[in-house]
Amino acid sequence: LGAVLGRKISTAISLKSAGLLYPSKDGKTLHYSSHRGFISLDMSRHALERIFLKPGVVEYINDIAEAIPPRAKRIEIADLKTISAQYFLPIGKDKIRGVLIIGEKLEDETRFIHDDFQFLKSLYPQIEIALINSELHEQKADL
Repeated sequence: LGAVLGRKISTAISLKSAGLLYPSKDGKTLHYSSHRGFISLDMSRHALERIFLKPGVVEYINDIAEAIPPRAKRIEIADLKTISAQYFLPIGKDKIRGVLIIGEKLEDETRFIHDDFQFLKSLYPQIEIALINSELHEQKADL
């Protein structure tokens, strides 16, 4: 999901990278998946929810957190810096299901514009549905 999403978003708004940060099935680690690859971070679902607060709490302009929120601990900041994010868009209504990671613009287009953020916000409901479906699929596979 993160690889396909990252590729489509990167192409649509001229990014070097984009992807999805989401908790593992057991919630003990976080995975980052983009069109550039896959990595695991030594962070838990709990850390994700603490750093990005609960969905519905608007703390940053456009519902997108610029840079790493100040609630992150030093080791979490180091982990989040490995994914080269410029913006974080927490996904979820009742709980944080994942975070859309937005990387830098390509060299020839160095600035984000209002339409970029409107486009990303328009994807929010579809990304949440995809994450819910992924969770349900994993639960069904465990039965």
